[in-house]
Amino acid sequence: MNVRMVVKTCPVCGMNVGQDKWALKHTGIEYLFCSSQCRDNFIERPLLYTGEKVIHSHERLIRRKFNLVGPLTSSQLGVVREELCKMMGVKEVNTKGRQVMLTYDLFQCTAKQVEEGLRQAGVQLGEGWADKFKRGWMRYTEENELDNLLEQPKACCNRSPKKS
Repeated sequence: MNVRMVVKTCPVCGMNVGQDKWALKHTGIEYLFCSSQCRDNFIERPLLYTGEKVIHSHERLIRRKFNLVGPLTSSQLGVVREELCKMMGVKEVNTKGRQVMLTYDLFQCTAKQVEEGLRQAGVQLGEGWADKFKRGWMRYTEENELDNLLEQPKACCNRSPKKS
């Protein structure tokens, strides 16, 4: 008898999923995802969403500012808001001058995905060395934070403290 185990709740965001458009098999279990973004997050760090450290019931809100080459036009503003707001985990989007400020849940969305969303909206990100450094630092710190969640706590040393 062949039993097919299917999880019909997106392991990343917790939404109920009715179709297997973004299905993925991991350790013999078929997972269904609500979006390609959630599927990509799961592929990056599956242990964060399965096993002992399931976190989709938690939130880690991040506030970020992304500098653009120039200020947004009124038509670009609508496209940017629409593109970013349809991303999973994005809670708030604001713009001021040549900056896009947003709040998102790190477990569902990353700076790398936001950058891609801005590019898909037809917006050019700042190209100066400071802008590139800042974006690289954002990606680096987010990757470290997510990777650290997967680590087991370790003892600071292998000897017990001396008694006085």
